[in-house]
Amino acid sequence: MGRARTTRDFEAPLANLLVGTCELQVYSGHKVYLSVVLDAYSRVILQFIASLENNESIVLNMVDKVVENLQRPATIYFCQRGGYKNKIYQEYIESQPMLKAPTSTSYISNYINSFFARYLEFSFARGGFEAPTFDDFFETVKSYVDLYNYDFPHASIGRRFAMCVFNYGLPKGKRRSSGVVAYTEEQMIEIRAKAQRLREQGVPERSIAEPRI
Repeated sequence: MGRARTTRDFEAPLANLLVGTCELQVYSGHKVYLSVVLDAYSRVILQFIASLENNESIVLNMVDKVVENLQRPATIYFCQRGGYKNKIYQEYIESQPMLKAPTSTSYISNYINSFFARYLEFSFARGGFEAPTFDDFFETVKSYVDLYNYDFPHASIGRRFAMCVFNYGLPKGKRRSSGVVAYTEEQMIEIRAKAQRLREQGVPERSIAEPRI
């Protein structure tokens, strides 16, 4: 059985993509399938799709939106519907020059299941949430994903925001008395320079997510 991995086992953002689907009964008694593409390094939700159906084509349409923006090859982990043994997923990976199949998936399925249970199933199904219409459900999920990416401190990345780690990487400095690892002065110089480049490119301030320490 594979050991549990941490964020530091993944080398960079967009190098490892986790794809999974969970089932929620929150839309007028109907089942809704929520699929996500998760960046393994930063925990950012890169794409999501909500559907009343659960099939590979819906998932792959979502993955396409991430793949078209990749600058370098990424390893992709399909964590449900047979995972990497699913022939449809195998053929999809083989058809995509920017995607690589994983060599091992023993720990990944457990991670994505834990992610769904903690961040999605609890927040919606177990929280007693029910949307009157599918559009209401979709807008609620959209707002939640925004909150998750930008405003939720994640213990697995040092109580930092996912988008901040996605943009600038993990801190390499000393651990403070509060237990938080700080960015080094060299990192902060690079971060400020990158943040300025993003501003000049017209990226919204919220998406820049510049860290303070």
